Amino acid sequence: MLFLLSWLVWWFATPAVHPVALAQQPTIQQGAITLTSAPDWQRGSTSGLLITNNAGGELRLDDQQIQGSYLSVPFSTTFAINAAGAIWQADIPPDTSLLLELRGRSSPPPALGEPDEQAGTPFGWSTWRPLIAGDARSEAESGAFATPSILAFPPDTRYLQLRASFTTDIPQASPELQAVTIAFLNTLAGHPHRSAYRVRPSLPGQIR
Repeated sequence: MLFLLSWLVWWFATPAVHPVALAQQPTIQQGAITLTSAPDWQRGSTSGLLITNNAGGELRLDDQQIQGSYLSVPFSTTFAINAAGAIWQADIPPDTSLLLELRGRSSPPPALGEPDEQAGTPFGWSTWRPLIAGDARSEAESGAFATPSILAFPPDTRYLQLRASFTTDIPQASPELQAVTIAFLNTLAGHPHRSAYRVRPSLPGQIR
């Protein structure tokens, strides 16, 4: 478990490793997806929020709203994973809050508007898991929030979904979410190592 809790800080915060050193280490499967542009956010669903073109695309509370939420479309990890974490760029003024959560599942999610036949089973969505920001910061993304530990998921997880909840105690004050990168991996295949580059935003809405 200590390995799981320490991996995300190392992944986002440590310098890149020389390719020769990488060749001497066993590899595991790992990937990431980034949401950062207005079209990225528009693929999901919102309640009480505005999608603006500020900073290339961001989420914030609509005028006069004191709470709102965003739900991403489910995305496939393309391979079975058992752990995930995140790094995100956000402005959070005093008396406002932003909560990010992840959930996962092993079976393909139903199409929008269709019933989920796997709901309540081990193959359906898990409960929502909060992504708590800690002291970790990304060298690649100055000032970004990062989870100091990663979330463990069942080892057959193949789909993830992100939820963001916005609240404010002051009308017209709002948290602003500019970008989220969700990193996921399968720790059962070996010991993780960084690729020869730091985590960078991938193509909008695309898995790398």
